[in-house]
Amino acid sequence: GQWRQDPKFSGGGQLIDWGSHMMDYVMYATGQRISAVMAYENRYDLEVDVDMSISTRFEDGAIGSFMHIGNSMTPSTEELGFYGSDGTLLVREGDYGDAGQVVHINGAKEQVEILEMPAESSPDRNFVDAILGHDEVRSTGEGGLDVLRVNEACWESAQIGREVLVPWAGSMC
Repeated sequence: GQWRQDPKFSGGGQLIDWGSHMMDYVMYATGQRISAVMAYENRYDLEVDVDMSISTRFEDGAIGSFMHIGNSMTPSTEELGFYGSDGTLLVREGDYGDAGQVVHINGAKEQVEILEMPAESSPDRNFVDAILGHDEVRSTGEGGLDVLRVNEACWESAQIGREVLVPWAGSMC
């Protein structure tokens, strides 16, 4: 019965509420757009997605996966992992508003460093600072549009049960 379960108020389910931020982070960090998706969802008789698993293909051929679980008894957490042939980068959200950390593991599988994310890296703080005239807005409307295109492809894929190409009208922002 919460407002998030009503698409008239929320615009969608967990994908728009949480998953879109993860996709934005990954496309921004890699400089690559998601070009195709294959998604599965559980709605639990609601009008919006609650749980979703998404396989992605990026423009350069790399693959990725995203998952959000809205039907969980534990508090949500956000973790991103970038796994490459030369090492791994893990980005972990802090607990209840803490800034979080970035962990770098080199190709020899040795933890190289743990960096505490600075509090000033918060998107919420940037939004407030931009309103107050202390900083520029670091998120663009074009970037939001890119993420919405991916979201729409995910919803379509979950509905039709097959891979959907993401339609790109312009360049990545």
